[in-house]
Amino acid sequence: MVLTQFRSGDYEAGFNSVLSKSDLEATRWAIGAVPGTAGEACQNLSQTVLLCLLQQLGASIAKKKDDFELELGWIETASLRLDSEDRSIKNHLDKVKKQVVGNLANLAKNGGEGLDGNRVEVIKRIVRGI
Repeated sequence: MVLTQFRSGDYEAGFNSVLSKSDLEATRWAIGAVPGTAGEACQNLSQTVLLCLLQQLGASIAKKKDDFELELGWIETASLRLDSEDRSIKNHLDKVKKQVVGNLANLAKNGGEGLDGNRVEVIKRIVRGI
């Protein structure tokens, strides 16, 4: 069902289905299953879904040991699309930002082989700037 929604361009419904499970593995699977780019998908997501996606991807990087590129790309893209003035997310945004920035800081400090620390720092700044 989610793949069908993604293929038809209904990213909102697809991500709503996945994110409602609060399953980090399902979220990782979903961002890998999206046809096209994160930018294409994120421009079609509501602020609420973007914030939930950011929160789950931030939690995901705290649990993984390697291969962070996909999550980092999606964190960056979702962060750039979030509107800090949107009333639907305003009350939760600071908490999510703090969590994601903290997990990115830990990733930069303890990152595995091949992790681009400069990129992680840039993404931290993007998240802080939401």
